[in-house]
Order: sequence, then C-alpha cells, then structure tokens
Amino acid sequence: MNKIVQLSSNILFSVLTENTPFNMAVNHFLKEENISSVERSQIVKFVGCSLRHFYIFDFLIKQHLPSLNEHDRCLVFIYLSNRLFLHVLSVEDGALILKDMSLKEDSDKKTALLKLDEATNDVEKLIPNDIVKDSPQFLSYRFNTPLWLVKMWSKHYGEYLTYRILRANSKPASNFYLVNNTLIKRDGLLNKYSDLSASSFDNYVLPKEKQNLKRHSAFLKREIIDISPSWYSVFEKADTDPIRGIAIYSGFPNNAFLSLLNKYDNKVKFDLVIGDSQAFFASKKTIENFHLVNACYYEVAPTSVVTCISKPVHTFFVFPRSSQLALLKSTPDYFLHFTQEQLDGVIKGEEYLLHECGDLVEEGGQLIYAIPTINKKESHRLIKRFLESNPSFSLLEEQQIFPFSEYEDSLYFAILKKEVVPHD
Repeated sequence: MNKIVQLSSNILFSVLTENTPFNMAVNHFLKEENISSVERSQIVKFVGCSLRHFYIFDFLIKQHLPSLNEHDRCLVFIYLSNRLFLHVLSVEDGALILKDMSLKEDSDKKTALLKLDEATNDVEKLIPNDIVKDSPQFLSYRFNTPLWLVKMWSKHYGEYLTYRILRANSKPASNFYLVNNTLIKRDGLLNKYSDLSASSFDNYVLPKEKQNLKRHSAFLKREIIDISPSWYSVFEKADTDPIRGIAIYSGFPNNAFLSLLNKYDNKVKFDLVIGDSQAFFASKKTIENFHLVNACYYEVAPTSVVTCISKPVHTFFVFPRSSQLALLKSTPDYFLHFTQEQLDGVIKGEEYLLHECGDLVEEGGQLIYAIPTINKKESHRLIKRFLESNPSFSLLEEQQIFPFSEYEDSLYFAILKKEVVPHD
C-alpha cells in the first residue's frame, strides 16, 4: 500500500475510533517516520479533508458499504478525499486503495464501489434527493456540522444567520497577527519583512501569501503575537488600571493576556489564574518568553479562585471553559470531541465562575466575561440570569462576534460594571 495512504488511514483510525485529537494523532504516527515535508503535508491534508467531509462520506459508506470494518472505512475516507477533492495520488495508486480493502469480490461489493466512483465533488449533489434542501439535515451534511448544533443555531439566530455561520466556518480564516509594539512598530515591521502586509485592523499584519507564520522570523523574535483581533478588542474596550488591580481567569489555553503587553509594557502587573494544567504550562512559558516580570500566575481549580486574589480588583476578566465552538472553523475534528450532552455541565461551570469572580471586583470596577463560541445559553441568557441575581452589576456592553464578520472569529463578550453602593 502507498505509504502516504497507510499513514493517513492509521491517523484517521486513531482519531475516529480512539478519540485521539487530530494534532496528537499526527505527531504520534509521524514523529519516527522518515518522510519529507511534502509527504507530511499530503498526509495532513488527507486526514483533514476526510474529517471536514466526515458526515457526507460517512453517509455514502453506510449507504453503499454498510458492512465495512473500521480500518476499511478509513481507507474509503482517504480514497474519496483524494478522488473528489485533493487529486494527489495517481489513478493507479487511488485504485490500489480499494484493492487493499478486505472485501470479498462479490458483485454487490463491486456495484457499491462503482457507486462510490460515480460520486461528484459537488457536496450538495452527494446529499440524497429526499432530504429537503436547506433543511437542518441538509445543512449538516453540506457544512459538516452536527445536526443538533445546526438546529440550535437555527432556533437561536434564525435560518439566515445560521447559513452564514456555517458557510463562514467552512472557509479558512485569515492569519491575523498583532505587532508587538514594545519591540517594533508596524511600519518598521513591514519595511523589515516584505512578505507581510498591513491588515484592516490597527497594529495587525497578514502574510501576503499562505504560510505558517509561527515559523516566521518575526514570530520567533516575538515581533508579532498570535492574538486574534476579536480577543484584543475585549482588552481594548475594558477599563483597566494595573495599580487598582487586573485579574484574569482562563479555563483553557489562551494567550489573550498578552494584549496587556501592548496596552502597557512588559512591566504591567496582573494576576493570571488558570484552571487547566495544559493552559498553565503554556501560559507560564509565554510569560517567561515575553519577560512579563510583574505577572503572577496560579494553577487552581475553579472553586479556589478566591485563594489567589488577596483583595478586590478593578478589572476581572473571566474566560471559563466553554463549548468553544470557534474551534469548528480551525480544528477539523472538534465536532467529534464536543457533544450536546456536555453543554449543561459547561454552563454550570461558567455560571459558577461568573459569581465567584464577580465577588472579587471592587465597587466601580468591571467584570468582563468572554467565551469563544456561538450559543445564547452560554452568553446572553447566562448574563441575563447573572444580572437578575446580582443587582449590584449593570451591563455596559455585550457583543456576539460571528465568523462571517471582519474578525472571522466566534466570540461573545459582556462588560459588566459593579456599581458603587452609597455608604452612610
């Protein structure tokens, strides 16, 4: 069997049957392989394409080859990805994929394989005619999104906005990078690197051609920072004062706190409370790399935030673990890892942290809640309940950022003010 096909199939099998995250599976299977960067790229494309068309490919396989074992299902995923979209393998290598499958050469199987060969690269034409166009089921197949999520978005935002969300999520996002103005200004950066261009956002740049900017010299020298404009805008809108106290809670890996570096400098004082081990070590490394000498960071459970903050602060940013539906755009297997059944537990955690951190905001200060998702249950409705049970807070601003906006991102944030209580 072609080596690229075999490795792609092994990685896909690990993702689909062992629930291994995409990046972890790729690194596990390829770390000891003697392959070129081109071959690695092809393997990543095969697996990524299979996952981004999972629902319609899965339907075709169940319809025409329902008795396939999991290994052979993965081979058909790779075969369809190549024949319909990638066109990397030769016709001969493509045909060998099917020959390597453990199929009996009976007429039914041959007919089924011929049916798969008739498939078109127009996803809409692969969807059965008996499924009503633009129905939730149709959109689930068309945009490779869980049916429950399509239905939820339709209920929360209407069919028109749901279609725009799904369409935007199916397209790659631009690579916005923030210029680290403590080291260099944007004009100087653009003069220094001819392959970068100014974006429409102030102090942001883009690559002129498709490339991984995390390997770019400007990124390695920390002249540019991987913070999306949407997250940066949250810090820009917030009323922050390092002397009166800034605290940040994050329940997932997130370097948005580096926005404070640009707003002030590397001596800015703040407390970073992290409720996730992976996020803690990533944040610790980032703080050290950017020489944030006055940043204090702690890893604690969400129930112990109060043990890290000695007195009320003026500004408390709360970034709890959420459904993180923004990852649907950038992570090809995220739809496999987050399910509808997880939502209730996530919302309870978000509500708990909002109350916990709200108690640590001084009078006249701000509580900023932000989550990278699109879900009214975790956003507007949750904030409404919080305000009803905490009359000392008022809503200054809230915004749902959609992936079809100029930000090309999914993010909800609310800025709440803790009113000053008159004292006799």
